[in-house]
Amino acid sequence: MGWNIGVSEGEKIVHAVISGEVTMEHARQMASEGLEMAGRHGVSRFLADVRAVNSQISTVQIYLLPKVLEVLGLARDSRVALVTAKDPEQETDFRFCQTVAGNQGFAIGLFYEPDQARQWLLDGT
Repeated sequence: MGWNIGVSEGEKIVHAVISGEVTMEHARQMASEGLEMAGRHGVSRFLADVRAVNSQISTVQIYLLPKVLEVLGLARDSRVALVTAKDPEQETDFRFCQTVAGNQGFAIGLFYEPDQARQWLLDGT
């Protein structure tokens, strides 16, 4: 499992590329790192490329994820774009996450292409 997180200064987006097996603890660590970086750079837009992820996060953990992100500091006016693979099983999990987060006031968009995700983030500014 690995991730690479950086900030695109011109676009003001925290960009993460994540690969391998991901547990809830990994997700918490990545979110914490990304949110800390966002705070240092005054950024509230996040793009996570999760196309190469093998999620080990349970349905119950997905349900709890928005609360975990809120505790870590994700503001409700932030926008999070997830670039996913066209994998029906994982797409179901990501759609569930999107719905749960949306019900709690967070904006999460799902995309198959990074450019579409980036455009959605920039259009929301």
